[in-house]
Amino acid sequence: MRFAAAIVALMLLAAPSARADATAPMTTRAASHEARVSHDEITWRSLYVGNAYYPGSGMTLLLDLAEPIVASLDAAGSPGVTPIVDGGAIVGFAIDADHVPSWSDGVALVLHAPRTGASEALLAPPLARGDVTSRIVVSGDDDLRFEPTAPQLERHVGYWAAASSREGERRACDEAIGERARLRLDEIPIYVTGAEASHGIRGHFTTSSERARPGIFFAAVLFVLVASGLGLAHLRLSGRARIEQAEAVLREEYGDSWGKPG
Repeated sequence: MRFAAAIVALMLLAAPSARADATAPMTTRAASHEARVSHDEITWRSLYVGNAYYPGSGMTLLLDLAEPIVASLDAAGSPGVTPIVDGGAIVGFAIDADHVPSWSDGVALVLHAPRTGASEALLAPPLARGDVTSRIVVSGDDDLRFEPTAPQLERHVGYWAAASSREGERRACDEAIGERARLRLDEIPIYVTGAEASHGIRGHFTTSSERARPGIFFAAVLFVLVASGLGLAHLRLSGRARIEQAEAVLREEYGDSWGKPG
């Protein structure tokens, strides 16, 4: 009996430790990724929402990324989240359920990634692996915008999405994200899944100054054309005025007989 009691006691002592080491994959319904672009860095603020079940404390949830990304985790903005690194790149995240009590509702994290290229760029958001629909929004100084050139993405009225994307999936993503990531009127979101953009999203950045250059050029051309037209009209009018002035002088000199057959 003493031996059996000792075995039970050992099992009870080991149980909390076993729960603390337990891991499970995190199943996510939707995600939001907001990119703030500066001169040499892209800051990602990501939110994974609608994470499924796994009750109990002491769990470590594992979120696998669609593609390894080169970035650093901002610990202050990512409570309870630890990056899983392989070969110098982040391949996933481990979420400590004890430190993120509301993880089933949403897990937030912040990443800092280097910016490569001035205008042409490859965006690498931390997309969850699989068919989880993510909404990506890019912003920066001088009303910076990102326009994808990736062949799998198409421009629609007010958003970008893959040709295979369904309206119901986009709406479900927006509803799951809710008020925590409301779009501004001037923002054009990109909707993708990890399967559709596993190698990142190619495109180019533009600022309001750069977008205004073609308009300034055409305005200058139009100004030159209008000025040239007014100049020609002025020359014609001034030439006509000189002719009329000369005729008036001749009439004054010769009277009404000028200009009549002799």
